[in-house]
Amino acid sequence: MIGLYVCIALALACVLAKWQATYRVKRLQAEVDLLELDKEKLTAQLRELKDFYAELEIEQEQLTVECRKSSQDLQRIQAGIEELEEVEKKIEEHRHEDPI
Repeated sequence: MIGLYVCIALALACVLAKWQATYRVKRLQAEVDLLELDKEKLTAQLRELKDFYAELEIEQEQLTVECRKSSQDLQRIQAGIEELEEVEKKIEEHRHEDPI
């Protein structure tokens, strides 16, 4: 009779162990599923960040080109101002030399 109780106790222990193992597996699978979702979200965010960075690089290049053009325009304007100042000086010099 004691053998029967031992068998029942072992059977219950096995059922309990199996239930605990099944519960742990389901819980771990749920965690894995959540991690997969997080991974997908992070992958999408990374893709968006890469696209944004690429757009910023393009914009930076465009701004660099515009800045160079503006710098060249400024140099031309400054050169033009210097020429005008020289012409103005020559006109003043001629004015004082021989009034007609």
